[in-house]
Amino acid sequence: MSYVEMWLEMRGSGGPYRVAMLIPIGTELPDGFTMKPEITDYEGSHFFVSIWYDQMIQAKDAILEAAKFYSELKIQFLFFRELRQPLTD
Repeated sequence: MSYVEMWLEMRGSGGPYRVAMLIPIGTELPDGFTMKPEITDYEGSHFFVSIWYDQMIQAKDAILEAAKFYSELKIQFLFFRELRQPLTD
């Protein structure tokens, strides 16, 4: 995979929310994300998450900042506009 994938996760109905990203190994990382090494199903990429936010708008702002970060670096990304269940806590 030569691009970043990003989406929002929701822990329960009504929140909290966080940003999740699959980032190719060796790709720069925006501030505020932590690697989750227990997720290893994606060869060539690492799984990163933001902190949990109480409000969706906060998570939306964080994902938009990550998208801006990769746009400025001219790194391609897929931005999924959906809420998913967390892959891990």
